[in-house]
Amino acid sequence: MLLVLVIATLRLLPLRAALGATAHLNSRAREAATSYDALAAVLAARRAAAWWPGRAACLEIALTATWLAALRGRAVTWCHGVQVHPYTFHAWVEADGVPVGEPATTSTFLRTMSIPARARTGPTRRSHP
Repeated sequence: MLLVLVIATLRLLPLRAALGATAHLNSRAREAATSYDALAAVLAARRAAAWWPGRAACLEIALTATWLAALRGRAVTWCHGVQVHPYTFHAWVEADGVPVGEPATTSTFLRTMSIPARARTGPTRRSHP
């Protein structure tokens, strides 16, 4: 269902709206995602994309994974990059500064945009004796 919401957002609104929603969701997450958390979100997004009858490529999958992780209280870094030869674009997620569930060639992409994993940090509750 989340994939459908991401695709509808991308189709009906400017890209900046999807990226703004992504930044907002990431900022609401309680903590940064571990590599395991991020991989679970990426694999779930890919499973949903396999059932989608239309186009669900890297952009849709990376945004869905980012939103899913954030809704689970974990923030990942969403990235978008470009490769010059051959000229291609790619989107992916990272945890701990490392692309998650991606081939080694992802490191050849020049990052053009990213939404960092800004987990909420606030005062912690202390119990009084």
